[in-house]
Amino acid sequence: MSPATKLTGREFYERLGCPKKIVAPMVDQSELTRLGGFYRDAMEGKCALRLCSMRAYSARKGSREKNIVGKSGPLKETQFCANDPKDFLAAAKIVEGDCDAVDLNLGCPQGIARKGRYGSFLQDDWELISTLISTAHKNLLIPVTTKIRVFPDREKTLQYAKMILDAGAAFLSVHGRTREQKGQFCGIADWEIIRFLKERLGEHVVVFANGNILHSEDVQECLKKTQADGVMSAEANLSNPAIFVSSERKEDRYPRVDSMARAYLDILTELDDPGSMSGIKAHLFHLLRPAFSQTMNIDLRNRLGKTPGREISLYYGIIDILSQRIDEVLKDSEVWDEEEKDEMGYLKIPWWRCQSYVRPLRERPRKGEDMLPDKKVKVM
Repeated sequence: MSPATKLTGREFYERLGCPKKIVAPMVDQSELTRLGGFYRDAMEGKCALRLCSMRAYSARKGSREKNIVGKSGPLKETQFCANDPKDFLAAAKIVEGDCDAVDLNLGCPQGIARKGRYGSFLQDDWELISTLISTAHKNLLIPVTTKIRVFPDREKTLQYAKMILDAGAAFLSVHGRTREQKGQFCGIADWEIIRFLKERLGEHVVVFANGNILHSEDVQECLKKTQADGVMSAEANLSNPAIFVSSERKEDRYPRVDSMARAYLDILTELDDPGSMSGIKAHLFHLLRPAFSQTMNIDLRNRLGKTPGREISLYYGIIDILSQRIDEVLKDSEVWDEEEKDEMGYLKIPWWRCQSYVRPLRERPRKGEDMLPDKKVKVM
């Protein structure tokens, strides 16, 4: 296949199997164990992305070897942060034979993206973005896709999306928040603007929606309200890898934190991937957050924090103690009160089961005022 005969966005999407559930890329948390194994039994998604620096790929062979997953694995795309067309193309050329597509990150709002001038901090330089995408599109054998954040003005967002598509992007992943909506100021993602884009861009354009996914039922609700082709989950997926499970059983959608943590360690051991070692603590803290919110488990939280990075047997020891405590709490059975809801109207999930983190919303204060934590807000 030559660059001139690449599949269109819709054709490419269909060749991938029309995935409806997508594991989003995250900095330092998209390693092989997470994407190549951690989710193989816990989710029904058919597509996953890996976020990497284009310079790391083009300059360091070791970095490439620990990050790349071939076509035999679940990774369909590699996402790059880039701000130089030549660097982006050079890095993409390296993975061209191992991935179905490459993705350009235009959505990261973090300070590291501001410092490096990539992600959402490129969205004011449309000419550069167009050149980044068109250069890769014209010279790669595989498609180029991209993930964006929205502008406060929906018409400007529409023109932004059209520019990206005209440059050659096969399809768009749209995070329904602005660049300023992040961390404690993230607010609610705007599904309406995603639907607006989907309607205005036309049926031939493939759009993935990102934002406001806390529970498995949110996936179908998002698809319905946005009319997007698929749903992407990032932070919520870290806290509950079963977020994409559509089982009627609550126990399947919200697995026990100790069981999921142990499954993670089992796969980590099985894959024996050096590149996955750096993410152990981060993943375990995400999974065990609800358990660590209990006073009785603070000692385990502190113990995890002090555990040497690669001592997997010590992590198993922490999980074993937690399992004993959960079993003691549950005794002979576990009863869920279907009528008990949290403050957002969802089924209240007990602390021993995986669940998304709900971050307190803090409004930006006027000069001289204190920040007031007054609401809860869905995370990505």
